Amino acid sequence: MFYHLLYPLHSIVPGFNVFRYLTFRTAYAILTGLIISLILGPWVIRQLRRYQIGETIRGDGPKSHQQKAGTPTMGGLLILMALSLPTVLWSDLTNRYVWLLLSATFAFAAIGFVDDWLKLAGGRRQGMRIGKNCWPKRWSLVAWHPLCTSILRIHPWQHRSLCPSSRK
Repeated sequence: MFYHLLYPLHSIVPGFNVFRYLTFRTAYAILTGLIISLILGPWVIRQLRRYQIGETIRGDGPKSHQQKAGTPTMGGLLILMALSLPTVLWSDLTNRYVWLLLSATFAFAAIGFVDDWLKLAGGRRQGMRIGKNCWPKRWSLVAWHPLCTSILRIHPWQHRSLCPSSRK
């Protein structure tokens, strides 16, 4: 967003020419993500504790695990905010790879959300079972494959570097 707002002004203000450089935007996106996580982190953790969104530990588990009881779950929300906001702020939003990255990130975040939701609301201590956890990931890969190949214009059978079995 900053790229689209400020870089066109580089003819008026020469200093805005730095927004053209990927390294500049990457460094500031990293700093923005760090600031977001440092500022919002304690608040998100307080809110998760306030609403009692925490881990439940089985009674038959090891004693060392009992101290983890009540540890807030759904911390991925903080990671998602600290990753997606700087990406939207500092990246070139006309770049299709940015949108591919964000959509894949949100797809896997949705799987993590369902897993945590099953732990909390469903009363299941383990969330999604391993077999059930794999199927959403597999289906998301099946769904994303045509999108990725059309966006990236990559077909594994056409590129020897992507297919280890085709190397001689």
